[in-house]
Amino acid sequence: MAVGDRLVFHYVLKRHTALFPGQFEDLSTGSFYRNDDFLLSYELPDDMPLYADADGFEALPDEHARGRKRYQWRYLGGPNARLEAGAVNYLDYGRRLAVSTFADYAAFARAYQARARDQAQPDAAITALALRLTAGTPDMRGKALTLANWVRRQIRYVGVYIGPGGVVPHPAPEVLAQRYGDCKDHAVLLEALLGAAGIPSTAALINGADIYRLPAVPTLGVFSHVINYVPSLGLFLDSTADTVAAGFLPNEDLGKPVLLVESGELSRTPETEADVSRQHLRFDVASGGSAQFHVTKAIAGMPAEPFRQTVRDTKQADRERYVEHLLLGFGQRGSGQFDAGRLDGAEEEYQVGFSGLSEDFANVPGPTGVRTAYDVWGGIAGKVSAYLQEKTRLQDFSCPGFDYEDEADFNFAAGLRILAVPRQLSLRDGALDYQSDYARKGNLVTVRRHLRFAPPRATCTPADYARMRPLLERMQRDLKNQIIIEAG
Repeated sequence: MAVGDRLVFHYVLKRHTALFPGQFEDLSTGSFYRNDDFLLSYELPDDMPLYADADGFEALPDEHARGRKRYQWRYLGGPNARLEAGAVNYLDYGRRLAVSTFADYAAFARAYQARARDQAQPDAAITALALRLTAGTPDMRGKALTLANWVRRQIRYVGVYIGPGGVVPHPAPEVLAQRYGDCKDHAVLLEALLGAAGIPSTAALINGADIYRLPAVPTLGVFSHVINYVPSLGLFLDSTADTVAAGFLPNEDLGKPVLLVESGELSRTPETEADVSRQHLRFDVASGGSAQFHVTKAIAGMPAEPFRQTVRDTKQADRERYVEHLLLGFGQRGSGQFDAGRLDGAEEEYQVGFSGLSEDFANVPGPTGVRTAYDVWGGIAGKVSAYLQEKTRLQDFSCPGFDYEDEADFNFAAGLRILAVPRQLSLRDGALDYQSDYARKGNLVTVRRHLRFAPPRATCTPADYARMRPLLERMQRDLKNQIIIEAG
């Protein structure tokens, strides 16, 4: 090869088993690499119309020959903006071409249901299991959550795609016997268990990544995941999210359009859900600069179970080093004890504790600054920093809401003199509400911070970010505030 040579790569793919008999669909997107010429051509029988949703692709005149019709689109090239941190998928706003012989999403749902309906039938083993698991649980929601939690804990996620396995789940009794399966298999087993317990449900097709927009025509390319929906309870369940307790959804499922297979209707998952953190720290600072400390952290809502399961899955020897690693994250040395709290169950709140000695908490004799913000396993400072990764934004981005509150008591020994304490700050604008307060009583300084972010949607726009960023920058400066002390 030499400069100027033209390289041609030609290949043919033949699909021997149609994913949806009698139907065809495809999804293409522009590449971030330069394309001088990119042509997509689809040839179908004359009596089989092809519907399209094109953005960044130019339709060419159709061609007819020998009872066939050829549809063609040429890619309109050009530079692409870089992908921004946390941004929605390029398919939501970039060049894309979706084609489909399905007239609408209801037709697509019927085709999926035709292949999956029989797989969700319960047998005797499934019925017995459902009745045993829900015995003593009087309400329908409690039964549904119990069954979903059992599936997420007991059925491993394993994808097996042979033939039409990309859209056809295995029979529910087989999934139960093997104790593994992909998202479709989880969904049919949970649907069978719910049905056996007298709770009608349906599979719901959704994008499991960062796509928040459906094309105007149905295509499997955006439906990468299957979850369950219980209409009578208005409840979505994702049993493949093994670290997220039933009743909550992982962030990537929030604010997404979904296709309910049973009815063929388009619906939407909740835009927000509870993410609550309450943190209290106490530092008793000795005249030499060391500090005894105690931390309690309560996590409620969706993150509670992921934290609980992380601790549950950590070896005891590694748990014993949690405090040491925590202090290293603060730039300090020391040791202490970790209180793992209650690890059984899947309650909506999980509480942990840390206590011990920081050997070099304050650099006395000073004057020196003592930091006032400490994120213990995530906190306000981390949230603010995450949202400030981009100076400006041109793309919508994921912005799940949360409610975090931190309180820290700094009790300085009599031999330490407090020279300065920061001023309080109050910021309110739309979905953001931030309060910080610094109260001094003798040699005790109490720092309270509360950040609540309650966006109306799971994604925010560049205009939203333009309003948020000045506030976030002021929060970040406040989080860097210090208490100034010296020995004396």
